[in-house]
Amino acid sequence: MPRIARIPLISILMFAAGRLHAETDWSLWVANETSYLHLRTDSVFNPDQLFFQLPKIGNDFLINGRLSRKLANNRIRLQVAAVQKLSHAERANSRFLLREAFAVFTLNSNLDFSIGKKLVKWGTGAGYNPSGFADPPKDPQDPNDRLSLNQGTELIQMNWVRGNHSIDVVYFAPRLYFTRDPIRSRDRLALRYDRLWKGLDVSIMGLVASNSPNKLGANYSYVQGKNLELHGELALLFPGNLQAKRKLLADLSISAAGAVEEQNMPVQSVFGCGYTFLSGWTLTAEWHHDGEGFSSVENRLLYDRMAVDSTLARDALTLGDPAGLAAVSRLVAANGMLAGIRQNKDTLFLMAGIVWDHEKFSTQSVVLRHLQDGSTALIPSINAQLNRNWQLYLRPSFFLGRRKSEYGSLMTKMVLMLGLRYNL
Repeated sequence: MPRIARIPLISILMFAAGRLHAETDWSLWVANETSYLHLRTDSVFNPDQLFFQLPKIGNDFLINGRLSRKLANNRIRLQVAAVQKLSHAERANSRFLLREAFAVFTLNSNLDFSIGKKLVKWGTGAGYNPSGFADPPKDPQDPNDRLSLNQGTELIQMNWVRGNHSIDVVYFAPRLYFTRDPIRSRDRLALRYDRLWKGLDVSIMGLVASNSPNKLGANYSYVQGKNLELHGELALLFPGNLQAKRKLLADLSISAAGAVEEQNMPVQSVFGCGYTFLSGWTLTAEWHHDGEGFSSVENRLLYDRMAVDSTLARDALTLGDPAGLAAVSRLVAANGMLAGIRQNKDTLFLMAGIVWDHEKFSTQSVVLRHLQDGSTALIPSINAQLNRNWQLYLRPSFFLGRRKSEYGSLMTKMVLMLGLRYNL
């Protein structure tokens, strides 16, 4: 592997594709998305915009492309996908994302071998994928990855299929191919067995990780006729990653006495269904549970403490009260740590959509409801296909809830996005 790490994999793929007779499939599109932020003045993290000012207007320009080639009578497939993103708010920022760069070798009718950076999908949930050990992190506010920004992971994969049975073995090593110094501390080994039986698709999987909890999971999906689909996922974490939550509570001087005792093996699960109505509307509903999230008691104690610190911090910054400087430090630390911690154990996910007028128009709405603190995110969108190439869309996001809640404490009340996309 060290030699592979020193040779650009893209160069190898493109050289091979250019030298051999191949079947080519490609896509390329450009988009410009302008966003407007309606700021919240009573956020516990940034009261009255005192800590820093968020820009109200932003703009993203993206170029997104994919190239796939089949060689040697379809026994070899090479694929590269990348995004160039230019963002501008207070200043311009350019970022290149290599989404995929991999090769798949079909060794025989049952066995495939993959190597490179690749997107893999194991989960069955629409908004959450706790058993998707090989999947990129999913954003329930953008479940369809509308801008195609998800990135694969550097891997070596063996996939065996025979009849209705399949086995996946995947070795993940972030930065194995694309940097000189592989980060071995994040290596992972995952195994999945999948079985399709009379419309019921069932998988069991396991994950062994070097620097995170080991996991054991399972999922299923079942389609009944043309209208109903059922799915579910389950993941057990060994021994779990509750240290970050406990450290945050300790750093904020919060005693969680009275809270439900945390289990050493947290459970993450999703249970959901999808239904297609005769009118053309589709509805997906899911309940997501994360055993590592905050309980109702912990959630209340957390936001009560941050609300007090928010008042002290405002006094410190406006009145020069030195006693509030410690509160400023606690708020800054909490804001950073909460980014990686589930603030609620239970969330309801709803997604509804319809396409009409010969696929010229479509609409989709996502609703996320946190059951611990009662806050809600509402994300409707409407798309207009102007012609074969041009697409226009409008996508507002509303974050509702009391001040002491996850969505109610965000620094923005509403984000409005207007985008124009051109498909070549």
